[in-house]
Amino acid sequence: AFLLASTGALSQGSEATAGSARGVLRAQNEAVLASSVSERIVRMPFREGHRSTRGQVRVPFDCSRLAAELPAARAGQSVEARNAQVQAELLTMEATGRADADIAILKEKERDAQADTIQARMAGCQVVAPFSGRVVETSARVHETPPPNEKLLRVVSDGPLELHIVGHNADDGEW
Repeated sequence: AFLLASTGALSQGSEATAGSARGVLRAQNEAVLASSVSERIVRMPFREGHRSTRGQVRVPFDCSRLAAELPAARAGQSVEARNAQVQAELLTMEATGRADADIAILKEKERDAQADTIQARMAGCQVVAPFSGRVVETSARVHETPPPNEKLLRVVSDGPLELHIVGHNADDGEW
């Protein structure tokens, strides 16, 4: 942020006079980036001052463990789907009970939800730039394993700036 000079003259005692104002220029977009996963950081390709474009990966994590768990979870879901199918066939032949068929369907749904959970966690394996801009602060380093939702980077956009003005109240002398 940049501090703007006062628009009015200031007296020798640094007291604001009528018509004076102070302002700060800020980037239109600013964000603190984090990830929902707690995995090892593979690279930190962007340091303070580096530019990146929207959608560019800013912090990649080593999610090989999650990547290995996903096929196992999908295979378990397939096993339960086949079991549910067999239980449904047995139910039509009156060779099993309704409870066994219902339990098989619920186990399939449970395994499917487990696989979907792993898939959703994998979405946090890369922190991407939400807009084009610059890194202004890094809070993590390569090879660290930050906890979930820990601040990793603070970024600001390269686009238009916003002016935040604080005016002087002549009646009570406050900003």
